[in-house]
Order: sequence, then C-alpha cells, then structure tokens
Amino acid sequence: MVFAYARRCLATRPALWLSAAVCSALIAIPAGVAALSFAPSGVAALLTGDAALAASLLPEWARLPSAAAVTIAILGLVGAAAWVRIYTAGVWASDERNAPGLRDAWTGSRPIWPRVAVLLAGGYAALAGIAVGLFLLIDAGGAEDDGLSLLTALVILVGFRTVSRVYLSQAVRAAVFEDLPPREALKKGVAMVAARRQYVVATWLTLAALGAAMWIGGRLITPVLQDTAFDFDPGSAHAALRELAQLLIAIPIEAALIAIATCAWSAVYLDKIEDPSVRAKSSRRSEDRAPDPLARRIAAAALAVVVVVNGIAVVTEEAAGRAENELLTRAERREISPEEAIGERIPPPDGSVDTYVVEARLEGGELHSETEVAWVNDTTAPIWTLGVNVYAAAYTRQKRDIPLAKDLLAADMTGTLASRIESGTLDVSATVGGRGVPAELEDTYLLIELPRPVPPGGTARATVALDIEMPTWPERFGTWEDITLLGNWIPVVARRDGGLWVVDEFGTVGDPFYGRPADYSISLDVDSSLGVVGSGVLTGVASIAAGVRRWTFEARSSRDAAFAIGSFLRGLETEAEGATIRSWYRASDRQQGLTNLNAASSAFTFYSRSFGALPFDETDVIETGGLTGGMEYPGVVFVSSDSYLGTGLPVVGELTRYSGLEDAITRYVVGHEMAHQWWYATVGNDQIREPWLDEAMSEISTRLWLRSLPGDGDRRWRFASLSQGVPPRPGVVGATIEGFESNAGYTDAVYSSGSEVLLAVHDAVGQTRFIEILRAWFQKSYLDEGTIDGFIETVRALGGTGPARTIERFR
Repeated sequence: MVFAYARRCLATRPALWLSAAVCSALIAIPAGVAALSFAPSGVAALLTGDAALAASLLPEWARLPSAAAVTIAILGLVGAAAWVRIYTAGVWASDERNAPGLRDAWTGSRPIWPRVAVLLAGGYAALAGIAVGLFLLIDAGGAEDDGLSLLTALVILVGFRTVSRVYLSQAVRAAVFEDLPPREALKKGVAMVAARRQYVVATWLTLAALGAAMWIGGRLITPVLQDTAFDFDPGSAHAALRELAQLLIAIPIEAALIAIATCAWSAVYLDKIEDPSVRAKSSRRSEDRAPDPLARRIAAAALAVVVVVNGIAVVTEEAAGRAENELLTRAERREISPEEAIGERIPPPDGSVDTYVVEARLEGGELHSETEVAWVNDTTAPIWTLGVNVYAAAYTRQKRDIPLAKDLLAADMTGTLASRIESGTLDVSATVGGRGVPAELEDTYLLIELPRPVPPGGTARATVALDIEMPTWPERFGTWEDITLLGNWIPVVARRDGGLWVVDEFGTVGDPFYGRPADYSISLDVDSSLGVVGSGVLTGVASIAAGVRRWTFEARSSRDAAFAIGSFLRGLETEAEGATIRSWYRASDRQQGLTNLNAASSAFTFYSRSFGALPFDETDVIETGGLTGGMEYPGVVFVSSDSYLGTGLPVVGELTRYSGLEDAITRYVVGHEMAHQWWYATVGNDQIREPWLDEAMSEISTRLWLRSLPGDGDRRWRFASLSQGVPPRPGVVGATIEGFESNAGYTDAVYSSGSEVLLAVHDAVGQTRFIEILRAWFQKSYLDEGTIDGFIETVRALGGTGPARTIERFR
C-alpha cells in the first residue's frame, strides 16, 4: 500500500507539511482575489469565448498595458516560480533516503527545481495548446453543433489534464530523485507509469476519493461552505468575508491533499508498495495504539480552523442578513396591492382619434373578449373594408412558429421548455351595427367587409369577438406558471398605404406589430383572487358577481394596451419627474422588485430630462418570470430577472449570479425597455420596415443612461450585452425584420451595430448637441410616425451634413 509509506513520511518529515501549506496558500489566495476581481471577465469568456471582450471587462487596474497589470503579471510569474521551488523541496523530502529537516530539503532541491519548472511549464503549455485547438474546432463546427462539441471538448480536456498530471508526477520524481534532465526525466516518468500502471490507477482513484471525501466533509462541518460563494455579489464586503472564510478552510484541506499526494506518488516511483497483511498483528496493533503527536497537532489545528471559520460565517451572515432584512422590511411597509393603484378618471374620448372599447373576461385558461373598434378614416378615399391585426392568432401556430419561439427553443438544451409549452386556440367573429358581417382570418390578419363605405373623415365601426384558449407560453401573450400575460391581445386596425391595407406577418423575430395612437377603454373580469396591472390608469375595481371582480382601465394616446394578471402581485411606487413609476413582482421577489424600481426610476429621470415628458403620467415595470429579458408596451414594460442564458448547463447559472451578470442584464433590460416609452410608445415608427428607428434609439439612450451613473458605464453595457459592440456596417440603418433568421442576428445588427452608428454621430457632435438632436426629434414626432428620412433631416439641421452623411452611409 503506497499510503503506508505516505503516512510514515508525513509523521516524520515536517518539510512536507510546510511545503504543502505554502503551495496551497500560493494557489488559494490568488484564486480568491481573482474570484472577487475577475468574475465578470471570466464569465464573459466562458459564455462567449471572446478573449477581447473578457479583456475589456477586466478591472481598470488590471487592463493592459497599465503599470498595475504589468506588476501583477510579474508577481504572477514570481509566484509560479516560488510554487515550483517550494513544491520541489516537498518532493525531495518525500524520499526517505534524504534527510528529513527543512534546511536539508531546501538546500538539497536547489539545483533541481529549474528542471521541474521546465517539466511543468511544458505540460501546461501542451494543455493550453490542446484547449486552443479544441476551441478552434468548436468555432469551425457550426452553430448547431456547438453544444455537443463543447461537451466533447471538455471531456477531452479533463481527460488529457488527468493523464498528463500522472505522467508529470513521475517525471518530476525522476528529475528530483535521479537528477535527470527534463527530456530524460519525462521518458523515465512515462516508463514508470507503464511499468506500474496497476498501482498508478489504484493510487489515482484513492487520491480522487480521498479528495472528494475531504471536501464533502469540510462542507458538512463548516456552515460557510454549505452555500456556495456564488450566492453573493463579488463586489460586496459580505463576499470578501465569505471569501476569507473559504480560504481559511480551503488552505488546510488543500495542503493535506498536496502532502498526501506528494508522498503517495513518490511511493509509486520508489516502489515503496507495502502489503499490510505481511505485518505482524502485534506490531500493527501496538503501532495503531501508539500516541502520534503529529496527528494530535493536526487534529487540534483542524478543530481551531473549524471554530474560527464558523465564527466568521456566523458574524458575516448575521450582519448581511440584518442589513438585507432591514432594507426589505422598509420596502414591505411601502408595498401596495394592485387595487391600491387606482388613479384619477380620464376624460372620455372626444372622437377625434381611433378608439378601442374592450370588454374581456378570463375564466381559468380561457379568454373571451369583445373589442369595439372606431377607426377614423384619415385617407382621401372611401373605404369598404376594415383590416384588423389579430396578433393573438400567432400563438395558435405550431410551437416553433410562435413569436420568439425559434430562439428560445434553440437555447433549450435540456428540452424542458419544449416539453412545457403549448399552442393556444382562437375563434373570431365580427359584427357591424350588431349584425354579423363576413370576416376572413388569414394567419393574424382579419379583413372585415363593411355594409356601406366610410367616407374620408368618417369613422369605421366594427366589433371583433375572440374566444381564446390561452397558450402555455412565457412571453408577451400566454399563461406561464402563476401569471397570465396579455400583450398584443387587442385586435388593432392595420396600417393603410397606397389605398390598401398593409398585411404584415407576426413572425418570430423582433417586434413585428403596429398600432397608431388611440384611446383605449378596457374592462377585465377575473377571479376575485387575482390582481391586474398594466397600461393606462386603473379607474376602478368592483365585484360584479360571486368570486368575480371587474378591473377597468383607461389609456389615452396609446399605441396598445398590455396587462399582467396574477394572484401574487405586489408593488412599490415612487415619483420621478412628476410621473408615477411602479414596480410589480411576486411577493417572494421583493428584492428584485426593489432593484427594478430603482433602475426604472433612474432611467426615467435621465430620459425625461434629456428628451422631454411622456404623454402619460404612469409607467409600470412588471417582473414576469419570462425568458427573453424584456418587452415594451405603452406605459408598461415586461421584464424578467430569469434568462435562458446557459439553460441546462451545470454551474453556469451560479456563475452568472455571482459575477453580477444577472443584475447587469436586469438593469440594462429595464433601461432599454423604459427608453421605448420615448422611442416607440411616443415617437412611433414602422417597426417592421424601419426597426432601427426605435431599437437603435433605445439602445443608445440606454448606453447614455449607463454612462451617467457612477463608474464605467461602457463596461456595464459591454457586460450586460456580452458584446463590445458590433462596428457600424452598411445596411443596418435600413434593415428590415424580414432580413433576419434569428433574434441574435437581428440584435447584433439593429441594436448593437445600429447604436454604434448613433454613437458615431454622438462622438462627432458631442454629448450636449446629440441630446439636443434627440430632444428635437422627440418634439417633432411626438405621438406621430417618424421615419428615417425625417430623423436624418433633424440631424442635418442641428448637427450638420457630416453626421447626417454618417447615418446615410450605413443605410
């Protein structure tokens, strides 16, 4: 048994313990600092494989070519050299033929350690080379093969690392025990592994089992290790104390493993393989009973470490818990229920704009609605038909054709989402003046035949009735877990161009829907246990039958109206620039609700001061539990702190939380969707043919807001978007939704590259003038339909021909 030799060495050779302890500290302490400082950079590298992005996310002091970074690199090399030097002394001391003292180990290993350094550097260089090669193969394999290729690459990499370390362990001993040069030592190490492969495998398996047992045991006896450090913000004092506690327990455990492994591999090399069965029972019994001072000292030290670490854990947890509980308790005192959000009644419509009067009831998973449409014919010709977009019909398609489904299902590595989602069903009918009229639904487009023509300036009236079995779907429209989302659910009159109704497909990419400003009056009958929040102003909540309440909303000058319905909803509200901002969430998500409120209030304040006031006085942020991040509607935005990023991959979710990525994404999403209240809800555009005009505008607004916050706003944006930005490229300004197969490509082009075009204009004219341009555009197109041509003219008038040509160059 190699471990009989290991036990004998550890009991008599203090140099082994000292070298192992120092080697453990040299690994653990930099690792702890790196975990606190480089988590964003490391997670970005893991998720994207983009080394340049990872480098851009390094802390300011660590970015090349700063003096601090050079100093750290030098210290890293010195630390690595020190580790090799001390480790070599430990290996030298693990040979019983050598003297046992500390001075002897240090002096005896002095001429040998450079050879060990060459061996280890070569081994890890080979490992790095294989990692790079595997990454290149993954990159060349095609997007659809990335998941399987990554898994295969990780298995190969871990296997090579394990095997190479076994060979290196024997090669190092050949260099230390037999004074062989690196090349000869490697040959000898390979030969030794081959000659004693049975004992090599047994030793490796025993060491692996021992390591697992020690780490699991450490977690069981130490509360600080019961929860992963990933549960805490790496930038907080709490996390720093947790990291210190981790080190206090990790260093002794790792030191013990290093010491045992050092002696065990030396036993394999020196052929110190003993069979305990040949030892006399009496000898074994007396040896077992003999007092072992070293063992007692180790046990006492371990107990002291456990006591100290547990004390740090208790103090840290109590301090952090008190601070968090106090914050959440104050928030709980301010909470409101949905029915407490009743506002002042809005004057009735004056008939000069389109109106939608909606009466709906939700019964379990079924939604029944009647929408009275009054559309003002502002064309120059009479109309005989009314074209209506019934966007809810898109959710009756096959699963993969539901809006946003293609990207969500592609990221569904475990198949969980695919197994849960269900398409809905929809029946539609239309009446005019109380009488049924021919109405043909093709996909999401409904053409209603009017009994008589509506002249220019007249009003076309019709009622559209929908009977819907709600889809099981987490985004925009559907029921998901304990929430029902009603987005794009109201039939709205289509756009008219050239004397024809414009028929647009509600596809799976982008926001392919349209609505011009109108006045909405909506009543929703739901179970009395449910609350309703959403667009416009809540004007009343009344019981209309046993177990049923009617919620009424009014929204003026709105392009749509969206709502969330659930039994769990709680809210926080604040005032910003004379408007009310509310955050709605599950009672269990109070911390997230508070985070959303703070981000929304900050963004709203910046945008209001920069661009101007919105036409409505209330804006709601609703935590939906969806998967795509966020979705904008007039007066309300759906956001989610959940993400399909890394779904199905172990540890990735913990890493994204620990690094702050989830918080960064949430803050970014709230800021982006809030910006849409200016660019889409107020300043409209053709989101199908000119999506750049609202998406790139919202993106640049978000980037400017993040820059206005303390710290590095550009770094925040890069981290949240996991991108350094896509350089401006021809075609992004004039790109249409139809030109993209996926939301990822659409986002890269229209959001990222499109915002870079605006950033170029910003850099050319300066921050003050750029804000003036956006403010002038907002005032010029207020509650109107803007166009790219119109925006370019505004840029030319206030910024000059150069910036205007910049936009045209990328059109």
